Amino acid sequence: MFGHRLDCFIIAEIGINHMGNYKLAKEMIATAFKAGANAAKLQIVNPDESYEKNTDSYKVFKKAYLEKNLINKLVDNFKNKGYVFATPGDISSLNICVNSKMRLYKISSGLASNHFLVSQIAKTNKPVIFSTGLCDLFEIKKLIKMIRKFGGKKIGVLHCIPSYPANEDSLNLKIINKLIELDKNITVGYSDHTKGWLASNNAVAMGAKIIEKHYILNYDIQGADRKVSLDFKDFKEMVNNIRSTERMLGNKEIILNKKLLSMKANMIRYCVSNTLMNKGEKVMSNNVLFKRVKKYSNSFIKASDFSSIENKKLKRKIHAGSIFKIDHFL
Repeated sequence: MFGHRLDCFIIAEIGINHMGNYKLAKEMIATAFKAGANAAKLQIVNPDESYEKNTDSYKVFKKAYLEKNLINKLVDNFKNKGYVFATPGDISSLNICVNSKMRLYKISSGLASNHFLVSQIAKTNKPVIFSTGLCDLFEIKKLIKMIRKFGGKKIGVLHCIPSYPANEDSLNLKIINKLIELDKNITVGYSDHTKGWLASNNAVAMGAKIIEKHYILNYDIQGADRKVSLDFKDFKEMVNNIRSTERMLGNKEIILNKKLLSMKANMIRYCVSNTLMNKGEKVMSNNVLFKRVKKYSNSFIKASDFSSIENKKLKRKIHAGSIFKIDHFL
């Protein structure tokens, strides 16, 4: 749905871990794609529009602010590598995103009640992803309806626990199944705020088709989301684990490939005489054994087909231990 050939669309949440440093932001995005991410996401906020002055959030986002022209460069530099997109925290930030020609938008759970901003994001007609962390089921349904109303056609909904870090016993990953059942026309995923990547891997096993995980270049960088972020090595390991999980999950189709069919032919049981049998004698359950044989032939009678030869007469004598064949019968 979000333009990737593999099942799970993996987002490296850069957020503001770049701390307002363009070179660092560029390196983080480059290495995130190298680690296997399909997208890199920024948080773009005009602190004067979004927070009261002298609050912690105002101070953090003021220090981490990237100028419009730098954001444009980041989007343009990586357009052939994957998606560079953002969570715009306000209307002026959304305008920056639109001007930079972002192909995708994210709404955080803290912004879900900002219905005007949500409507303006939906009006871009680009795919929209939102996190559910601070929403109840009624609000989730309302957001989906609102996004569609204002033009959003492709919607991703991420189960999320907005604690930094989130404890294992708070995750309730079964909600992923509930969201999948909620609306067949949304793509359901998981935004992870735990330490490590086990939760993300398990979310994919539960059916998540989008994974968002915080990313940092290395653990020495004092980014705002450092505690719940993965560095290059660990993010790459997470991606590899997710891709392995996808291969293990398969496609729900019960299909035996050539190797399995060959194994099956050698492992199943065939009808074998347990005594000398004369011409004209009937095959009965008391003169047949069901055995695995050394080398099978298409002419052998399988144990599953015993009923097709039961009570039939032999057209020639066969010895004990003979495998019953189609041409043994009149």
